[in-house]
Amino acid sequence: MHKYYAATEDEIKQEKENFFLANLHVKNILKNHGEVVLNEKGLNLRGYKFIKYSEIKSYDILNDKNISSWKFINQYRFPFVKSSKPIIITLKDDSRIYMYIDRSFTTGLSYNGKFIKELDFYMKKDAK
Repeated sequence: MHKYYAATEDEIKQEKENFFLANLHVKNILKNHGEVVLNEKGLNLRGYKFIKYSEIKSYDILNDKNISSWKFINQYRFPFVKSSKPIIITLKDDSRIYMYIDRSFTTGLSYNGKFIKELDFYMKKDAK
């Protein structure tokens, strides 16, 4: 099983008020965490949300104004590496969920790149 840290755009905006703590560790700004499971039914962020593939408009690994790999204090070594950037899932209602999968506190790197490939597989399978 893989571990996730996730939050919606609104949840992130609430946490940005405590700037210092939010920059220490991803768990201080992406408050929801647990095991993530991808299967034929959808994306299950256990203990937080279940997202059907049909609800997903788009997804990518990139920095934006809400979460950036440059933001975190421990990210100074690899902020330009793709796996250090967050996954952003945009739903059909235009809400966004920001995630890291198996993010290492010591390096700031994550499983995001491989996770996106797994998500691609299930999204394509669901589209058939």
